[in-house]
Amino acid sequence: FKKIFGDVRNTRDFLKSYLPSDLSSKIDFEKIQITDTEKMDAKYKDFFLDLSVNCEIEGIQSKIYIVFEHKSYKDKLTLIQILNYCLLIWSDEINEKKEYLTPVIPFIFYQGELKSDFHKNFSDYFKVDEWLKKYLLNFKMLIFDTTLVTEDEIKKSINNLFLTSAILLMKNIFKN
Repeated sequence: FKKIFGDVRNTRDFLKSYLPSDLSSKIDFEKIQITDTEKMDAKYKDFFLDLSVNCEIEGIQSKIYIVFEHKSYKDKLTLIQILNYCLLIWSDEINEKKEYLTPVIPFIFYQGELKSDFHKNFSDYFKVDEWLKKYLLNFKMLIFDTTLVTEDEIKKSINNLFLTSAILLMKNIFKN
C-alpha cells in the first residue's frame, strides 16, 4: 500500500477518481505532496500514519491533510485511531504556535475479504438519542471499499495502468 501510494502520481490519480467532487474540484492536484507520517504521542511512542497528503485548496496557501488508513480487516475502532492521528498532528501545530489548525480528512482504503462495516461518523460510537448527537464531537470518514467497487468501475475511473493493476490486485488478493 505505502509503496503504491507513496508515489505522488498514484495518489494524485486515486484522489482525482475517488474523492467527492465538491472536495476534488477545489484541490490543486499538481501541488499535492506526500508528507512524513511519523508522529510521536505524549508517551513518546512513535506512530505511523499509513499515508498523509498535503495539498492546497483553490490556489490558496491553506493546507489540508488527507490521512489514508489502509485496512485489510474490519476494525470498529478506526475512527478512534484517526482521532488519535488528528490529535498528534494538531498537538504539533499547537506547539509550533500556529494560529489555526490544519483540517484533516480521514480516508480509509479497505481491501478485506468481507464488506466493511466501519462506523462512518464518530457520533456512531455513542448510544444516545439523535437530539444529543448534534452536541457531540463528530466527524465522518471517506471509505474506498474494494469489495463494493467492480473491476470495470476501477478500470474506467483510473487513467493510470499501474495504479489500476495494483488496486485490482488488492481487490482480488483474498480470492482463490
